[in-house]
Amino acid sequence: MWHAHTGKARCKVAGERFLTPPGYKLKSFPRATRGGGLAVLYRDHLLVTLNATFPFAHTTLELLQFTLTAPHHIHMFCLYRPPPSKKNKLLDSTFLTELPDLFDFCNLLRGKSIIVGDLNVHYDVPTHPLTSKVLDILNRFSFVQGVQEPTYYRSGHNIDWAVYREDDLLVNSCAVNHMISSDHAAVLCTLNVARPQRQPVYRTVRDVKAIDRDAFKADITAMLQELGPDVTAQQLEDGLRRLLDKHASATERRVRLGRTSPWYSAISGQLRQAKRDHIPTEDLSDAFSDFFSSKVQKIREELDSATPTPSSPFTDDVEQTASSFVGFRPVTEQEVKRVITKSAPKTCALDPIPVPLLVECLDELLPVITSIINSSLLSGTFPSTFKQSIVLPLLKKPSLDPNTLKNYRSVSNLSFLSKIPEKLVLSQLSDYLHSHNLFPTTQSAYRAPSRYNLERLKTTLNTK
Repeated sequence: MWHAHTGKARCKVAGERFLTPPGYKLKSFPRATRGGGLAVLYRDHLLVTLNATFPFAHTTLELLQFTLTAPHHIHMFCLYRPPPSKKNKLLDSTFLTELPDLFDFCNLLRGKSIIVGDLNVHYDVPTHPLTSKVLDILNRFSFVQGVQEPTYYRSGHNIDWAVYREDDLLVNSCAVNHMISSDHAAVLCTLNVARPQRQPVYRTVRDVKAIDRDAFKADITAMLQELGPDVTAQQLEDGLRRLLDKHASATERRVRLGRTSPWYSAISGQLRQAKRDHIPTEDLSDAFSDFFSSKVQKIREELDSATPTPSSPFTDDVEQTASSFVGFRPVTEQEVKRVITKSAPKTCALDPIPVPLLVECLDELLPVITSIINSSLLSGTFPSTFKQSIVLPLLKKPSLDPNTLKNYRSVSNLSFLSKIPEKLVLSQLSDYLHSHNLFPTTQSAYRAPSRYNLERLKTTLNTK
């Protein structure tokens, strides 16, 4: 792939015939306004597709995609960035905005990618502001530059780039050849196009569907009788795990994975960066844990030091009441059952048994679950096993730097049973606030639609 100065149509055809050896094909994409453009020369037996239109803006780049579809997908991008001038009115800032879109596009494609071309960015001067910013973008998307020698004879700088992901194991070597007659040296990349050998993958599975429901329910009843009336949440979860191991023991099964699509996520980028910097992944997990813990501690300190205000414009419509909320009342088995059956049956890795199986055995488990919840409500102590969660750090916005911890928010996956007391407590608090008219009538966010808000919306719509 190269930059072709094709000229007029007649010269273009003659030039293509002259440049195309037997057994090869040549496809060129000349510029619409003046001479030059992009071209690709390839063996005629290869299964390839060409693409010159993209779902993102690239006003500062001439761009061509060449995809080899056998033995597996390899995407090669040829690009040229004209140097900014008063005539073309191109800006470095626009280029730095459009370049990440190209890497985002590469990471969403199935297969491996390599980007080659003349960026007119001096790779050999990393302290240059533009070069530094381009290298930051490459590092953010886990791409590396393979060309390490000067390629432009007039200035002696390295302005030709061949960037790729090291983890793809696509590029075996990248060398500069000075034997051609041009103001640029040739960049020769040797690619590993053989299909990689897949390692066997084993997963731990349980055949839950094969469990004899009657026998499982009978074992639950026997377990609860053995534990006695004062069963704790931890004892219940441990007992259910033992029964699941008995009726559907965990086995390792070899699974066949389909073709993977290389997708980019901030966490995988963090892990690859940690690997390059020789940072153990355990340290990265500890860094996230310490950061999120410090955020929680800071919020607690701010709440403790905050001075409550007696009133505000948003609470003036709240009625005063002499009543006070003294405590939570015990819940009935019917209330607990209603909340469980209305909850989404999503299973978390912390659940002792799959949630659908728990719902099937609800008649046997309902009394002990209700007892555990009532014990928590009356004692004011939340079971410690319900406080555990699996925390996933997610990038707040795709445009943010994934190497900065403050750009992440924590998402906690909780066990199914730990959410039931929360919903019952919310129900009791909401009933109390509603019965004493303690909700602000002007509040619309995080509230079910009320008659006041519906009437206000209707009035607003009628006045427009």
